[in-house]
Amino acid sequence: MIRDDSTQTPRTLTYEEYNSALVEAYFSPTRAGQPVYLDLDDAVLADAAQSLSLDRDEFTLGLQFAVRARLPIRHPGVNMLDEFNRDLDRWTPRFRRAITAGKRPPHPPIVALLVVFTMAAEHMGDSAQSDIHTNAYYAHLNRLLGLPESDEGRFRTAFQHHSESYWAALAAWLESFDGEIGLPTAVALSHRYIGLPVSQAVVREAERKQLLRMFEETGLPTGTAISAIDMEASLGDWITSADPPPSKSFARLWESSARDAVVDVAVNELVVWDGVPRYGRSKRRGRADGAAELREVRLGLSEEFGIFGNEFRFVAIGPPYSDGTPVTLETMNGDLPVTYTSVSNGSSAIPFEPNGITAAQGLAGVLRLNDPTGTRTRIPRKVVPLALDALTGLLIETDRMPIGARAALLVSEDESLADQAASMLEDAARPGFKRVQSAQGVPPRWSLFVDVTMLQPPISPRAGLEALLPRLTVQMTLAGGFRMPGRLTRWSALSLPELTVVSDDDHPVEIEIQRRELGEQHAAVSVHSGPPPIVIPLDRYVTAEGDYDIVLKRDRRSIQATTLRVRSAAEPDQSSWSRAIGIGHDSADGLWPLRARAIEGELIVDGALTLVGGQMVRSPAPHSEVTVVGDSEQHAAEGSPVVLPRPEPTSCILTGRHRFQLPRAVPDSKEPYVVGVCSTCGLRKRYPTDHWRARKRQQQRKTLEPRPLADFEPAPEHGSWNAAVDALVYLGSGNSSDLSAIARQVENSAMFEHHFVRSLESLGVIETERDDSLVVRSFEIAATSMAEVDGGFLLTGSWSHVDLATALSAADERGIPSDWPSGVGVPVPVVRIDANSIPDDVRLDSTIATDAGLNMLLTLPHINELAKHLATTRSGLVAGRAERFAPEDARWVRADSVDQPGAYRSRSFAGADYFVRSESDVESNEARQVRSDTAKYIAASWAAVSLVRYDKRDRVLSVPLGTPLPGLYERAAVLSSGKLPTPTRKGWTLAYHAITPEFAEQMIARLL
Repeated sequence: MIRDDSTQTPRTLTYEEYNSALVEAYFSPTRAGQPVYLDLDDAVLADAAQSLSLDRDEFTLGLQFAVRARLPIRHPGVNMLDEFNRDLDRWTPRFRRAITAGKRPPHPPIVALLVVFTMAAEHMGDSAQSDIHTNAYYAHLNRLLGLPESDEGRFRTAFQHHSESYWAALAAWLESFDGEIGLPTAVALSHRYIGLPVSQAVVREAERKQLLRMFEETGLPTGTAISAIDMEASLGDWITSADPPPSKSFARLWESSARDAVVDVAVNELVVWDGVPRYGRSKRRGRADGAAELREVRLGLSEEFGIFGNEFRFVAIGPPYSDGTPVTLETMNGDLPVTYTSVSNGSSAIPFEPNGITAAQGLAGVLRLNDPTGTRTRIPRKVVPLALDALTGLLIETDRMPIGARAALLVSEDESLADQAASMLEDAARPGFKRVQSAQGVPPRWSLFVDVTMLQPPISPRAGLEALLPRLTVQMTLAGGFRMPGRLTRWSALSLPELTVVSDDDHPVEIEIQRRELGEQHAAVSVHSGPPPIVIPLDRYVTAEGDYDIVLKRDRRSIQATTLRVRSAAEPDQSSWSRAIGIGHDSADGLWPLRARAIEGELIVDGALTLVGGQMVRSPAPHSEVTVVGDSEQHAAEGSPVVLPRPEPTSCILTGRHRFQLPRAVPDSKEPYVVGVCSTCGLRKRYPTDHWRARKRQQQRKTLEPRPLADFEPAPEHGSWNAAVDALVYLGSGNSSDLSAIARQVENSAMFEHHFVRSLESLGVIETERDDSLVVRSFEIAATSMAEVDGGFLLTGSWSHVDLATALSAADERGIPSDWPSGVGVPVPVVRIDANSIPDDVRLDSTIATDAGLNMLLTLPHINELAKHLATTRSGLVAGRAERFAPEDARWVRADSVDQPGAYRSRSFAGADYFVRSESDVESNEARQVRSDTAKYIAASWAAVSLVRYDKRDRVLSVPLGTPLPGLYERAAVLSSGKLPTPTRKGWTLAYHAITPEFAEQMIARLL
């Protein structure tokens, strides 16, 4: 620490040198996606000191001198932080210009100052400084900086006026990298001003590990935010029930005056927690041998997109298995090896059907998985709440019904439980939930309630339905809306979430929203005050892109805060756009009709634009001879379903007689509850530590009248195509994970994701870069264009929603009609306008693609030419297990031999892999992996069978259902009409509309 009479003189270095060294030490790609605290971590400070050729003590002392030297000590009337404020004022416009230009923004000039602020918080509680109260933050900071007593008040005033803007600048800088060099962590619900540096210092790395262990063991969902009140209760529950107990250092911290800071940090850590188990798990209580039977198997549920209807699919969610880890399922006939896939960094999914588990067996039986590290078990339950997991997009089993967010509830129909649950939901859940029974994948004697949003706890939960009673006091949730992909949560301006506040009582709360803008001050606006439940559509108050702080208060105390980051393609992410490499279909790639890539040769196609000329060819068969037969995707399931062990008739699962083990009593404990854990099934139950307080609370609850919920509107529908496409234009480029995250918010299934990507490729909105197996690796927005289609122009490529609105408004003013392509919500309009009269305000910066479909088609080679360029691999096809495509019937059949030319399918957990084999491939025992559609058309061409027919009267080109045209062949057909193909039950076909005879002839010539 510095004193005015100090004789220590550190090596002279500038403040800027210390600032740069600390930036490099704290923030780097190794911290990607991880919270970064400006604490005095020994390794970080050692790195910073080494970069300046100092030891750690010299560095910290020199840093204090460098900060002190910039303070106007003994200069009354001058703001004590004036020099830092001027630096920040100069930095702010440079930062904004860099963001706008898509360049790397300069680091903020206040990092070193913030580290000194954190140093003072580190000294709180230091017994060596007996002359300063342990919690006197300002006294510690004054001593660190060697401030004379006459300047202490002036410095405190400046600190309270400016320090929050310094932390905000650091957060803005980190957020501009989307978490690539770390995530901001400064948060303070309690103790404004000093709470920010305290949040960096009080909870060290060892204690943060304990927090993550708590998240793991209590099953808190990833990517969620809970109130400080509920986090404090959850931490208290865990501390009293954890086995083994938390570390002594964490227990001491929890019992100290720093509890509020621990809670604030825990709230922040939960929001960014990735769900990866790292810090050990509790052993099952009651096992004499102490064996680690780990309770980490939960039920998962997804809604699969289908052409003629959706269906629910069940999975078991286990730990994150690495590829090749042997995992077996215990069945009545012995251990059965199972297949799995990673669904997030923290979990794997074992699907029921591909592993031979029926939904009925999986719900009623014991799921016990064995792997090299131990046994993991799921005990069946009659009432299963399911919460939406932000990382996987799946509904995943949880102990209690989530509150304020869309969820699901699975209930056995035994003992009228399902009917009773329906009655309780009528009183406690938002209108609009649906009940699914014995259909769409739900097994008999079970009911699934979907689109459930609990707005208040049931007053008197019936026996057996206690899981519907959520554990909460008061909770604020952002639900619905459309999230942009990325490490930081960003919401689409086209689909903002709703703000939901729920509580276990009718105590009034207040909600404030404040616009956060670097370098500017905006007053907080109170948007609601009153008792919960509260549902607020945020689009009423948030009308522009930007960052907004939302604070929930109770009795004037801030109990929860969240940041709403609103983005749209009107202000694209320049950083993401700058990473685009420029992909397209070029002549140097033999597979250019099937994929885009970084351009090496002559560019042929970009979006709807065809940049080279093609030629007409004659069709080898007249249109009338082309026929379509059958459903190409019919497949009979093989093998018998597995039989899982069932709970014993005397099991507590069936009898309800649980064996709760309670922790040992702790004298003078401040915790209001302890948690008992059933030694048989793992059920957790909270018990009050104060009998009379609990009884009083129970009497109060009996007097509460549930608020009628009929006046609440049903929750909005899931994410829209409009928001999804705008998100793609906002990003400009991204990887396959980004594309998947966007698609699955519209419809959460692999089949819909495939449909979504294919539709946008066909409409010329995006280009996808694919590997040699034609698997999507990345995407980029295609060229902005107006593609001439059947009687109009398709506005496609990088049109933002603002540009589209401008174009359509201008067209409407001139009386020009417009419509939309088939497919619900597809946001690519067709403007019916003559090419010679296109006004500039409609065209904007787009390029006109004349006769887009036919011009593209004429450049495409025959489908057989593509087979030569497919990458070869050693054939792993096994006769009797693989399937072969029969072009004459347009269906897959069992392949008793794999030694014939044609297309083959090998089913796997992830779906299926498709191959083609020519005569030479058979001879060399090789195969060429390809997409399903391309495989079918190549095989049909080799067999001289056409899969295409054309109806000249209706101008419809038809192909078998499940056999869409491949790659750019489909894009050409879609650009002929501006309409996506539509499925039809008549003939089980996929129909491309508004196709001219000339186009049909040229298409057939290239596919037959």
